[in-house]
Amino acid sequence: MVPVAMVAACLLTLLVRATAGFVIYLLYLMAFLAFLGFAIYLALPEEPSTNTFVLKQNRTVAMAISILSFLVAILVLLLFFSYKGRIREAVGYLTTSNQFLSQNLNILLVPVILSAILVLIVLFWTALMLGFYSMSQHTDSSPNASSQLQFSGSTSQDSNVNNQDSTINNQDITSARRLPFEHYSMPFYLVALTGVALWFLVWAVFMLVHSADLIVSGAILNWQLQRNRPVSKAAKAFLLSHTGSTCLGSYLTVTFGLLKFNING
Repeated sequence: MVPVAMVAACLLTLLVRATAGFVIYLLYLMAFLAFLGFAIYLALPEEPSTNTFVLKQNRTVAMAISILSFLVAILVLLLFFSYKGRIREAVGYLTTSNQFLSQNLNILLVPVILSAILVLIVLFWTALMLGFYSMSQHTDSSPNASSQLQFSGSTSQDSNVNNQDSTINNQDITSARRLPFEHYSMPFYLVALTGVALWFLVWAVFMLVHSADLIVSGAILNWQLQRNRPVSKAAKAFLLSHTGSTCLGSYLTVTFGLLKFNING
C-alpha cells in the first residue's frame, strides 16, 4: 500500500505542477463525471451472466445504486457552485505557490538535507542503544545448555540426583530457547539513559520539522518582498538567529505535548 500511496502522491503533485491552481477545477470535473458515468453504466440494461459486474446482476440493486450515484454527482455540482468564490481563492493560492516553486527550485533541497540529517541521527541513536545493550548484565547463572545436557546424560545410581539433573536440564533448555535480549537485564541507570535517548530522538524529529517550517516560511516571505536569493537568506537567518528558539520550542513541544493531549482529551 505504501508504494501505491507514494505513486498516487507523485501523480497528484505532477498534476498540480502541470495545471497550476486549475487542478481544483479538474478534480471537481473528474468527480462529477465519475459519479455520473457510474450512474449511467448501472442504469443501462444488460443480460446477467457470469461476466456481469456484481452490482448489475440484480436489476433493483443496480437501479438503486445508479440513482444514488446520480444524486451524488448532482451534490458535487451544487457544492461547486455554492463554494465558487472560495474555490477561486484556493486556485489563486495554488497559482501563487506554483510561481514560487518555479522560481525557487532549490527549496526542494530543504527536505532532502533535513531527511539526511534525520537518518544520521537515527543511526547514532541505534548505535547508542546497542552500546547500552552491551552494558547490560547477563541473567543466566547456570552453565550452558550443552554441558548440562551431557551432564544429565551420565549414568547415576541415585534417583534424586537424576530428578535434580532433569530439572536443571529443563531450565537450561528453556534458557537456551529464549531470545538474545532476554538473557540480559538492564540496570536502572541504563533504563534511565534509554529514556533520555528516546526523548532526544523525538526532540530531534520535532526540531527538524520546525526547522523546515521556519526555512520555508522565511523563503516565502523573502520572495513576496522580492528579495534576492530568498531560500539562501531564509536558511542563513534561521541558522544565525532562530536556531535557539527552535530548539527551545521543540523542547517544550516534546516535554509538554503529552500534557496538552491529556488536557484536550
